[in-house]
Amino acid sequence: VDSSTGKSDLYILKIDGSNLLQLTDDGASSLPVFSPNGTKIAFWLLKTGIYIMGTNKEEKQKILNSEETINNILIWR
Repeated sequence: VDSSTGKSDLYILKIDGSNLLQLTDDGASSLPVFSPNGTKIAFWLLKTGIYIMGTNKEEKQKILNSEETINNILIWR
């Protein structure tokens, strides 16, 4: 979360800090969880629901429609 704007987006980078990639630019994405094989990320989009997308920035797909806030951490099974 950007403390000056209150917006949050998802980014990934390599463990050495290189190759920063911005995955979302909606200002409302949070609670990211990687799939077991590390190729997808599930995340909460504020007042919208839960989405999944590939770590290569492929198109996001909605998997749960919900306007209510989800306060628990997602668990990928």
